[in-house]
Amino acid sequence: MKRMNNGVTYQYLDKHMLPYLRGGSACLIYYKKEKAPEIITHYDTVFVERIIYDCPEEPVRVRKPFYIVVKNNLLFDLALLPNLAIEIPFGKNYKWSAEVEGHWSWWNTGADDYHYHRIQMAGVELRHWFANKTGNPLNGWYAGIYGYGGTYDLRLFTNDNDDKGYLSDWSYSAGLSIGYAMPIAKRWNLEFGLGIGYFGGKYKKYDVSDCKDNTFPWLSTHNRNYVGLTKAKVSLVWLIGSGTNRKKGKEVER
Repeated sequence: MKRMNNGVTYQYLDKHMLPYLRGGSACLIYYKKEKAPEIITHYDTVFVERIIYDCPEEPVRVRKPFYIVVKNNLLFDLALLPNLAIEIPFGKNYKWSAEVEGHWSWWNTGADDYHYHRIQMAGVELRHWFANKTGNPLNGWYAGIYGYGGTYDLRLFTNDNDDKGYLSDWSYSAGLSIGYAMPIAKRWNLEFGLGIGYFGGKYKKYDVSDCKDNTFPWLSTHNRNYVGLTKAKVSLVWLIGSGTNRKKGKEVER
């Protein structure tokens, strides 16, 4: 067989078939060129030495790191509005993230002044990130959709000629957001963002000057229907999770 067809046939068998055989048989039929061809059949057995391959190791499964970030909007801090947000990235290459944010304040200068500053708002936001850097996924540009709801009671920057306050038992907002985040340290980002959408809900006007027995008479009730800028943020972002704390050599598990 090695001499047939200049060895091409055997080379093909040796490359594509013999390495996978444990044993086999061959049958060669030939005849003599005589008056009455006599068919002669010859049987032979071919034994192929078994080739033992090293079994491959168990497939390596990459452990996907877990990230979570805690954020604080510095603009809200300047407005005396304590706030906190938690964001978790997910999806392939962490192209998506979900954020939960809340604001809470209750400032009062005293019974005689009634300089109220009470805001309780909370909401969620779904984001898509257009870039991803190794070790810190929440970087670059993003676009999102958000929704908020809550209450407020405001009477700021009052003077002798302005004793009116504004109270809402329920207000809400929804819209689209866009922003950019940049790393400033290993586990710290600085995030800039804007939100444009709708802000609505009922609110009441009251007059502090007519206060009697700690009750504020309502002057009027209004429906707020505002479309425009509803969010602005310059947030300090703290990135935590297994992705930031892992050490080299512990990135995979079998």
